[in-house]
Amino acid sequence: MKIKAVCEATGLTDRTVRYYIEEGLIAPSYTENYLGRRSFEYEESHVQQLKDISVLRKFGFAVAEIRQMLQSPESIIPLTTELRQRKEAAVSQEQELLQTLYTLDTEQSYTVARLAACLSAPVVDIAPPVGDGERNINAIICK
Repeated sequence: MKIKAVCEATGLTDRTVRYYIEEGLIAPSYTENYLGRRSFEYEESHVQQLKDISVLRKFGFAVAEIRQMLQSPESIIPLTTELRQRKEAAVSQEQELLQTLYTLDTEQSYTVARLAACLSAPVVDIAPPVGDGERNINAIICK
């Protein structure tokens, strides 16, 4: 099977397929012409490997991590745990940024500089009004 058919079957670009070959994730057989140009011949197993790699990449595994998994299957669980921890940290950070956006006064107009200053200001707890001891109100102090 030629690279064009592989790309159609996997949804990957030829550049990506060649990159995965260079990185040692797949190893199709090839012939080399007198100019040194390689012509790869792919099998159905390579197509399936590329599909698997594509799924792992979409979840955020690095090429080096995938290579490690292919070479040492016992590393799959620890690498998956590390990825989950990275994703949890990223989600937590995104939630903090989203919460900061919620604290903006949407009735105000902002310049880019003022918006950036407000978004970079720390979020502080404002003391609740007297008699309302149950609530904590978070707000950005930005005037």
